Amino acid sequence: MQVTLKTTDGISAALRLALEAARDKRPYLEAMGMAFVSVSKRSFTDAGLRVAPWKAKRDGSASTLQKSTTLRRSVRVVSTDADSVTVGSDRPYAAIHQFGGRTRAHVIEARKGRALAFGGIVRKKVKHPGSKIPARPFLPVTTGGTLSADAAREIREALAGELEARIGFST
Repeated sequence: MQVTLKTTDGISAALRLALEAARDKRPYLEAMGMAFVSVSKRSFTDAGLRVAPWKAKRDGSASTLQKSTTLRRSVRVVSTDADSVTVGSDRPYAAIHQFGGRTRAHVIEARKGRALAFGGIVRKKVKHPGSKIPARPFLPVTTGGTLSADAAREIREALAGELEARIGFST
């Protein structure tokens, strides 16, 4: 017994779409990256999305990591190529907040001829010894590279949605 399939058969269109989808992974990677970005941005206000709890502020109140929302708004898909998507931030302080660390010692100078006042002492400039910054991971990935359960679920859902939209595949 033999079966001959022709390009006019319904299965051929589905196979063609699947082959095209397999060749160009960028739309799927972009959808996955956007899901990662979404979880990252929501983690600033939803502690349940974080891979580790954030250390409380000195006064004991919950850490928000938001002075102006610039860091949160900076998280985005940086690049997509044939095999990967890169998500990141262009803020120079993003890494120290994600991983923690120590800032280098530096000099703080008064601007426009004004003075600095600390505890009753007035100076034109002071030497800052650096600061120890605790890790406050906002990207949903551990230092070992493991995605949080929420991020993994949302990325899978984004991928499934893109597959559904492009080739009618549903999970």
